Amino acid sequence: MLDFLRQADLSFGARLHGNIAAVLSGTPSIIIAKDARMRELIEYHHLTHIMAKDLTKKTNIMDLVEKCDFQEVTKVHGQNFDRFIQFLDKNHLDHIYKESETPSLVPLDNAISKITLQPPLVPISGCTLEEMVRRWESYYPLANAKKAKLQKKKKTGC
Repeated sequence: MLDFLRQADLSFGARLHGNIAAVLSGTPSIIIAKDARMRELIEYHHLTHIMAKDLTKKTNIMDLVEKCDFQEVTKVHGQNFDRFIQFLDKNHLDHIYKESETPSLVPLDNAISKITLQPPLVPISGCTLEEMVRRWESYYPLANAKKAKLQKKKKTGC
């Protein structure tokens, strides 16, 4: 996903994690904040955003882009990281950053490197006709079985 986002010019939308992934990949992002919970996270991390209530029919994305400081998140990241490490240390929680901010051993990365990932799913609109037929043929027996089970449940009341 990060490789895909690196190729984008801009990420724009209301999904927080998708826009954070864009930031991590180096792609500018504008988050549409919908509620106080999102606003709190966005303000704490200085993520580029616009409040949903401030969007109008006259809102022009290029005007938003021109007004944004896409580097603001990097200005506070170091302080936020230090605060996080202080929290871990204060609460005697083990972490990989005890010796260095760039640990040579990252257990999660090691575990992930041993996993063979499945290829991404192709939406049905991108499939060949043969693949569409195969998918539909495998879907109907499952759907019919589920329908029969629900009907039986209604009849027996269980």
